[in-house]
Amino acid sequence: MRIVKVSSNIKSPDGQAWSYDLGKLNLLVGLNESGKSAIAEAVQLAVSGSAYGLFFRNGDVKSGSQLGNLAASNRLVFAEVEYEDGSTSRWEMEPGKRPRRTGETTTVLPIAQLRGALSGSAVRARKFFAPLLIEEMSREKLEKHLSHPEYDLTSPLENVLPDYGNKVTAEEVVASYEEAGKWKRNSKAEAKAATEILSMFSGADKLDREAYLNQTENLTQALCFSWFKKRFKGTENKEERVLLKQMALSLGTKEELKALPGSAEVWDALLPMVRADALYTAAQRARKKVQNAELAAKEFSALEIALDSALCALMEKPLKEYCRRVNKFLPKGDKFSIEQSRQDFRIFLSRGGEKHYALSGSAEARTLAAMGSALAADGESAIIILDDRMWDTSNLARTMERLEKAPCQVIMMSTFKPRGRARSEWDYIDVVRKEDKREDEEINRDIQAEAGQGTAKAANV
Repeated sequence: MRIVKVSSNIKSPDGQAWSYDLGKLNLLVGLNESGKSAIAEAVQLAVSGSAYGLFFRNGDVKSGSQLGNLAASNRLVFAEVEYEDGSTSRWEMEPGKRPRRTGETTTVLPIAQLRGALSGSAVRARKFFAPLLIEEMSREKLEKHLSHPEYDLTSPLENVLPDYGNKVTAEEVVASYEEAGKWKRNSKAEAKAATEILSMFSGADKLDREAYLNQTENLTQALCFSWFKKRFKGTENKEERVLLKQMALSLGTKEELKALPGSAEVWDALLPMVRADALYTAAQRARKKVQNAELAAKEFSALEIALDSALCALMEKPLKEYCRRVNKFLPKGDKFSIEQSRQDFRIFLSRGGEKHYALSGSAEARTLAAMGSALAADGESAIIILDDRMWDTSNLARTMERLEKAPCQVIMMSTFKPRGRARSEWDYIDVVRKEDKREDEEINRDIQAEAGQGTAKAANV
């Protein structure tokens, strides 16, 4: 499913559509700001619905509010590619509406994205390469890599990666790593909030339960005795008065009942105890909340580390195979390798037994091109996009030669053509701004007009 044509109106100054025919290997040649990147971005939008690195953003841009800025004016903006079988993929967005994409989806790898993955931390590099290199695995295989001497990671893992009985992909492992980080941060925030609440109850002491029960019993007796007295005074029925007197004496002797304080007095003594008990209970709950949140934060932190360690271990063999594939696309004399640990993810070239980590601009561009080619899987439609970066005529020619083995479609950009004769396997596409075209046409017309006037004068002579 090779793309044979791209059409779009993104970044068109007047909003008019443009189109270019594409081959398997394409070299876009043009001055800066001639529109080379617009061609690459149109391809990305058409086949994936996003474009990498637009508007100074180091990542995929999908938002309609942002992509709408690709239009020159308030009109429909679109990007469409045609495949060799006649089918198409298209992305479009009308003013005020959401983007819409139709057709097949193709893997697009801008080398700028690969460069960004390598310019960050080891974790960032693993998150980029793991989904591209690690095959899906059983849940048991993943859990074998998730061990911790203090915490059982089964429970927190279930929160970030539920076990549905299916095989686990590297994309899911990366997503669960990010989810574990969110749970860790949320748990820390919850523990902090609960700690602040707990500080409000610093004076809450444990209740004297015996004194509290005594006062509660006194209140009950006082309320009952008050009710009996009220009923006794309110009735003239002798039998009822006798019964009420007997019930009142069940609360205590006459002396005890005479000494019994009123219910209001007992309540005044009991109320501070009720308040203290409520504060102490709230403090206990806040303290438990802090303990649970702190434990959760530690568990998810341990899970985050364990998942990263698992990715590190699972990538060992795939990375060796990947390095072997990368070397297929590098000139002889350069041997590509990757050093990986939890703390480091470094690429280097070996030359004459020496490791070179700091590469020149041209060597970096050549290496990234080889890495992008090696990421394209055989039998799958894929496109790699190489931006114009530190090429020289010789390096550009050598890189193009090695990329002729790439199992994917290539779009390469340069401000000039490579040294030597044109390579027959490549399509050289001259990208010229409309303003430059109009200026060139005007210059040609002036030259032709002057030549015509000169011919006429010669004829007259």
